Amino acid sequence: MAKLAENGILFPGDGTLTGPAAKEWIEHAASVLLRDVGTQPLVRIYAYRHDAVGYLALDWDASPESGTPAHWVSMTFAVYPRATKPVLEKPDEYDFSSNPVVVLDWVDALSLANMLCHRVDARVQFNDVMIKG
Repeated sequence: MAKLAENGILFPGDGTLTGPAAKEWIEHAASVLLRDVGTQPLVRIYAYRHDAVGYLALDWDASPESGTPAHWVSMTFAVYPRATKPVLEKPDEYDFSSNPVVVLDWVDALSLANMLCHRVDARVQFNDVMIKG
């Protein structure tokens, strides 16, 4: 696994990555997505909380135009500020949930999602949010 920045932050705020770990993860994840859902997939993005941990979920569907058989992939980034460092292990060949991604803040979670969406030329959609009251 590639080396991460000492402070665990992947995106310092100047539009760059710190260290090759995130780039390697994005390239590997993109290759799996391109294989499974093809180019220009639809990705639905939504955030949620569970047991004091924030999550950013990305649900990917094959685009009918891609020629890829109907298939979907789901991945989740855990946003856990109390973690001692991010966890960016490459996903299993067929299962992103087998090696969850852990980041220290929402900037890193959204930046990873952004870079991955650009890498596979995704069509992005945010899930509707219900307002009570």
